[in-house]
Amino acid sequence: MESVFPKSTNAARVAEAFSSPPALIGLDRDGTLVPYAERPEDAVVDEALRQLLKGLSAAEDTFVAVVSARSLAQLKIDFGAINNLILAGNYGMEILYPGGTAIVSPQASSIRPQVRAAVQTISPLVGSLTGCILEDHGLSACLHFQAAPAEKLVDVHDLALDISRRFSTLHVRRQPTSYEFLPNFSHGKGDALAAIEQTVLGTEHNRPVFFAGDTEGDESAFAWVNHRHGVSVKIGGEGRPSCAQYQLPSPIELRQFLRLLQGRFASTSARSK
Repeated sequence: MESVFPKSTNAARVAEAFSSPPALIGLDRDGTLVPYAERPEDAVVDEALRQLLKGLSAAEDTFVAVVSARSLAQLKIDFGAINNLILAGNYGMEILYPGGTAIVSPQASSIRPQVRAAVQTISPLVGSLTGCILEDHGLSACLHFQAAPAEKLVDVHDLALDISRRFSTLHVRRQPTSYEFLPNFSHGKGDALAAIEQTVLGTEHNRPVFFAGDTEGDESAFAWVNHRHGVSVKIGGEGRPSCAQYQLPSPIELRQFLRLLQGRFASTSARSK
């Protein structure tokens, strides 16, 4: 994946990049659709966002997918009432399609006991790691340390290193303010988008695809979209290399773009809900 400095732009310019309605709109959750919060449970999905995604997913032959590190169970709580929305949790290791068909990665399922063991190892220690929060996503886990005092960070890093040594089937990935504990096999959001496209569209269509995300975990999705000659957008992170084509400052501008996109192609007939 070639890293560049994405072109910093605005919502209108990104919307102008589409000459026809996108076939697939992929969207990360945290930091992309929803601003980050100090505690993960405080990064909530508001009703205005639900209505925006409901309108987008109603367009004929356009599919909207939320592709997140969070669990499918959490995404169903956030977005489950939107009938046409595709939900991909745990980086797409579990995907729920409209109509109720759910696909779970067999490889990820086989490693679930090791993820559970790692969570059980970490959980008793979180109380002593002041400010840290452990999220159990079932097929993965995340230890947030953004609120931890500086003197506790050595203990956090040591714990992550210990987990990586004890569980060879897990990949421990360092993010700016967290550690992710993932099944140790090649799978990312780009793989999730490819699987979704194959399922709902096939690969012979000639319409553009789109993805917006904000972290290293979204880079494979940016690369997949670029390979498909679509439009990739990084949210925030100005001045940081990425293979995304464009950069928007925050989730606010992304929502503006989605409204503009919906307005541009409003003549597209709506699917019945």
